[in-house]
Amino acid sequence: MIISGRPRSTATAGFSLLEILVVLVIIAILISFAAVTFDSEQEKLAEEGNRLAALMKLAAEEAIMNSREHRVVFTSDGYLFEKLVDGEWRGFEEGLYRRRVLPEDFSFHMTLANREIALDAGDGEAGNRTAVLFLSSGEVTPFELLIRGVSGLEITVGNRSGVIEVDHGR
Repeated sequence: MIISGRPRSTATAGFSLLEILVVLVIIAILISFAAVTFDSEQEKLAEEGNRLAALMKLAAEEAIMNSREHRVVFTSDGYLFEKLVDGEWRGFEEGLYRRRVLPEDFSFHMTLANREIALDAGDGEAGNRTAVLFLSSGEVTPFELLIRGVSGLEITVGNRSGVIEVDHGR
């Protein structure tokens, strides 16, 4: 039964404004996830470099204040701090100087005294470890440590002219 003089049409042409807005919102959300993913690696890299530099500066200051040598030992997957006690290097079990492991996406590349050093996966012998020394006299081993992410992002922690610095520019 037809009430009005025109038959009802169920077909419509084009998209409604609401449908277009929904698609635009979905695209914006996907783009924001991609941007957050990229930024998070860069932020993690900067955080890792800043943490290491701050801990190294603190260890250097403590070496001077306590008249005791300290060092930071690097392995391919992390680092740990040690102090010289009665002629023997002893690590810190917990606290600020505890052993730290790099996130799986990051790797170390080290130059010590202008020589590139291959870092071991294991701890090695106590005397033959790749380490940066903090002497009680205030001297610090010259070094440059590159922390590299899987996407190619890099950050450098180094001792330039006696000052431990982080270079975010690479």
